Amino acid sequence: MEHARAQMVQIWEDLDQKGKDDFSSMLGFKGKPESRRRSARRLVQGSRSISDEKQQKIRRSYSQRYGRDKVVDLVDREKVDVTEYFKDVVYDKTRAWTGESPPLAFQVPYRIRAVAMAVQKDSTADDIEGLWTASEVELWTSGLGRTFSQLASMLQFEIDRLFEGKIVTVDGVERFYETFGIALSDSGKAPLIAKANASDRVTNDVASVFTSLDVVIFSTPKAIGIKGAYEKVTYDD
Repeated sequence: MEHARAQMVQIWEDLDQKGKDDFSSMLGFKGKPESRRRSARRLVQGSRSISDEKQQKIRRSYSQRYGRDKVVDLVDREKVDVTEYFKDVVYDKTRAWTGESPPLAFQVPYRIRAVAMAVQKDSTADDIEGLWTASEVELWTSGLGRTFSQLASMLQFEIDRLFEGKIVTVDGVERFYETFGIALSDSGKAPLIAKANASDRVTNDVASVFTSLDVVIFSTPKAIGIKGAYEKVTYDD
């Protein structure tokens, strides 16, 4: 079922509104256009199961549109670099996900994490003015997802938290930060640093980190205590 769902995601993201209306009707949904689209969107988002009949229709439509099946089934103990599906840099709580999904079918629950660079000022620092710095930030999410949109929403929640200005450290001490921007890829480092250093808001020069930035999704092992690295998965988009 998840393979057909991933195929449906690829189709859905390529359609305009009329195309989505027609595709929803082809799947057998009735009612007004917005009602049909809403029903189909639930399948895309993973909140509804897909009947065998609808799976057959999806596979047929996918084959007619794209020919060879490019969807890759993700299983236990695998990881995928999905950095390209997120904006290089964000400056506020706007959506970081580009809106496109990789051709991946989640046969087991997956997590998402990002190694990012944030330009921030620690308002709890001893210096009353506060010093702006660019630092590596690891964004770990606690939830599990079976679709890429679910995982992107989880990461967005963590990004929004940075812009909200409140972080609780490991030892439980609350520290308050003002965030200027967050780079999610190596390509986003230079634009973020340049914009920060040209801004009147950032009162001192900042320098980029050397860490490689990326966004990765990975499975949750079914068996507890298994050791060994995750197998890296690639795909033909």
